[in-house]
Amino acid sequence: MLFNSLHFLIFFPVVLILYYMVNKNWRWIMLLAASYYFYMSWKPEYAILLLASTGIDYWAGLKMSSFKKKKDRLPYLLMSLGSNLGILFYFKYFTFFSINIHEVMAELGVTYMPITHYILLPLGISFYTFQTLSYSLDIYNGNAKPERHFGYFALYVSFFPQLIAGPIERSSHLIPQLKGKIQLRMEDIRYGLNKIALGFFKKLVIADNVSVFVDYVFMDLSISNGLQVFVALIFFGVQIFCDFSGYTDIAIGSARLLGINLIENFNRPYWVKSFRDFWSRWHMSLTQWIFIYMQYPMLGYRPELWRRFWVNLLVLATIGFWHGANWTFLSFGIFHGLVIGTQDLISASPRIPKIHLQVYRKFVIPMWNLILVFLSVLMFRAQSMEEVWIGYRKIFFEFNLSMADLLSGFTARTTFLLICFLCLALIPTALFNRELKFRYNLLYLTVMFVVVILLGQDASQQFIYFQF
Repeated sequence: MLFNSLHFLIFFPVVLILYYMVNKNWRWIMLLAASYYFYMSWKPEYAILLLASTGIDYWAGLKMSSFKKKKDRLPYLLMSLGSNLGILFYFKYFTFFSINIHEVMAELGVTYMPITHYILLPLGISFYTFQTLSYSLDIYNGNAKPERHFGYFALYVSFFPQLIAGPIERSSHLIPQLKGKIQLRMEDIRYGLNKIALGFFKKLVIADNVSVFVDYVFMDLSISNGLQVFVALIFFGVQIFCDFSGYTDIAIGSARLLGINLIENFNRPYWVKSFRDFWSRWHMSLTQWIFIYMQYPMLGYRPELWRRFWVNLLVLATIGFWHGANWTFLSFGIFHGLVIGTQDLISASPRIPKIHLQVYRKFVIPMWNLILVFLSVLMFRAQSMEEVWIGYRKIFFEFNLSMADLLSGFTARTTFLLICFLCLALIPTALFNRELKFRYNLLYLTVMFVVVILLGQDASQQFIYFQF
């Protein structure tokens, strides 16, 4: 079920009404049923995987809590890690590794027939797998107590607003809210509606419109010119931000109307002083997860610079590969890891002079980082490394700054002007206060509603991060 579908626009109000009608002690049952219905409306049989992951980690958590020593908890942690990551590997990475092993064997002259399973990737599997693993890891490390009520734990794993694409929640933040006494305030209603309206604006009005030019260019990079590819990358940077943060806004807003506070996932990520700063603002629930459970344990206390360099490289490569079983995603992560490492080395080196001019710090550096980010998203958008090389060759060797080149073959020129206008219209939304408080709130909602109706795409396009 897509947030931008008629199905959801009927489903959510019904859930909302029933949620506040039923007895408070039974709300978890209604929400759990709604969450599984939400997930099963896509592919019912894959709910078995969701339930299996839930059951394994629930049982592993209870078993680990019965032991005081970590070494006694370890077998149950390994069971949790092995089963969850094993399922994720089979559905998401098995075919990738099988094909690449075949290619390596062929180079060595060894005959090997790859085993391939082209199976539809279960929606949200990367997200809910990390969410359940954080629960097991927290209990193993003694940072959380197990949830003994299976129903609440199942709801924690499957809570429908953030089930498919996050934000990735930790049990210590979400479960107490699900179990607590819900008191919906007018402030929650105002914020929830404003957040949902902003999410639909980003997704339907900006992301889906911008995708028209992006899809045209990437339909065949070989016949596009360098200027078109570069502009398409800028537009794709806008598209993926509006698409993903739009989903997150709708998820956070929907949860708030249910009296639940989800963590933020974005914080104005593009205008930053470094790539490290970018990753502290982009998909924050994932980067926080990686830092807590992977980066920090490997770094230790006050790590040396070069150790930090290699750990950061591994971490960013992992983040890239988390997005998909393709060399393009892995290359995207490695590129970001190398940039972060290089920027750290430059910052720490006493031999490299530091420029303290305000215009350099506040404009040149953010602009340079923005250009690098936009160039890197080619590896995120391309379907193969061959496409990546074609795209970079076009940008660096076939670039001609002319309007004729920019619109070559693209007949919808009015649409292009609209896309440019919408990209500029996104800028004021970055200036909204975090609580989305407006002096004339009804006017804000009215304008958003009218704009979505007039300019929003009605094709119910899937959110980009659903594929991860």
